[in-house]
Amino acid sequence: MQSPNPDKKIPHLEGKVTLNLHNGLFKCRIRLSNLPKIGGYRILLHKGMNIKSFKDSAGKRINYDGYYSGKAHHVGLEYQLIDDNNHKIEELPETFELEYVGAFPIYHDEFNAFDFKGFIANNGKTFRATEQSKWYPVIYDSIGDRYVDSYAYKLEIEGAHCTSIFVNGAAPKQGESNTFSSTKAVPLFLFAGDFDFLSIAGNYIINSDIPFERARLLIAEVEDIKSIYASNLGIEYTDSIYLINHEPVDQMPEGSHWGFNVYPAFGFAGIDFKDLLSEKGKLRPKYVELFGHELAHNYFLTNVMSGTLFWFWLESCADYLSFDVVEKRCGQTYLHKKLLAYIHEINDVEFPPLEEIESSSQITETYRYYLGPLLLKCFELRFGFKKTYQVLRSLLVLSEKKTLTIDEWAKVSQQEISQKEFEEFRKDYLSNGRFKEKIILEIKNYCQ
Repeated sequence: MQSPNPDKKIPHLEGKVTLNLHNGLFKCRIRLSNLPKIGGYRILLHKGMNIKSFKDSAGKRINYDGYYSGKAHHVGLEYQLIDDNNHKIEELPETFELEYVGAFPIYHDEFNAFDFKGFIANNGKTFRATEQSKWYPVIYDSIGDRYVDSYAYKLEIEGAHCTSIFVNGAAPKQGESNTFSSTKAVPLFLFAGDFDFLSIAGNYIINSDIPFERARLLIAEVEDIKSIYASNLGIEYTDSIYLINHEPVDQMPEGSHWGFNVYPAFGFAGIDFKDLLSEKGKLRPKYVELFGHELAHNYFLTNVMSGTLFWFWLESCADYLSFDVVEKRCGQTYLHKKLLAYIHEINDVEFPPLEEIESSSQITETYRYYLGPLLLKCFELRFGFKKTYQVLRSLLVLSEKKTLTIDEWAKVSQQEISQKEFEEFRKDYLSNGRFKEKIILEIKNYCQ
């Protein structure tokens, strides 16, 4: 994605990573530089990593707090640097080094109870770790409730028993040891193991036995979805795309699948890449939905992950964007069936309106994946497609600097609609205790 703020200071990460596919050992020596000035920072690292040392830019050891009685932050632990007098260093240093080691179980003949994007997964054939797992240091701005998890980087990767290695934002390479780099800041997704990959017009399909001609058709389908988003939002995809097949480490229900976005890489589990396309070489409708949602995360992803409503901005917006892809690729009748199926999911569940949300946990999976997208569809039905997408584009630009809120939504909407019009929408859908019933009625009328 072309950054709305190309002059933004780019944090940099450099170092060496060593992993062993057969025993689960994982070692890192990382140097972070060009970091922003942040007060109230926390350094987040996966809870399974044991720190050897922090060092400053001159290689001198830095004391730190968080090893004993530290605080958990999702899958990570929080660390803060302290001086020789045991006082917390209040402002994040521009540069520091960190060395640590961890070990992770291998799921070869048995399964874990769960799997998700933030889980560090080793099945004995591939090793998977995303930015959500915090396998590398992620900086959390506790005052602004924002993350620094995207870095330009130069990394030497040694993967014992690996035939290929991939690091997000760089082309995959064969061999147990290679150097990877990116001058653009990206969230780091590490995928290493025994797999092959295909290159098609600068894009890659990784860990799949899909024939080359079918792979070429699949990439063409992805390019078509990309073009729809670029046209609708006026923001181009400018990067190579990496489609990765990965094996989950939990036992998925038969016929199920899931995916995740670590732009510009996309991981998919539970699908056979050879089955993605119809006999005519087009994405099957259920995969149009899947790819539509995941490619939409190019726009609404880590940039909106702050504030109480982040699940709404992250998932509901991405799913709403996919509606137009579904309609263009599968037809209006198919979209109507999809929207009515969403109504079925929310019909017997009670939800607080967005303005009454006090904790992100209140935006449940049903809220973020079904109710939220329908709410945004109601915004479109009231104000029109073009104005809705202009508002979303303005929110994307704003998200680079600010946490998105309903008040910010109201402000940017006034570029397209009047304050009175937004307040009427707010009263009907954002603060009304019976907003779900209004959504259901509006969507049913639209689908008639």
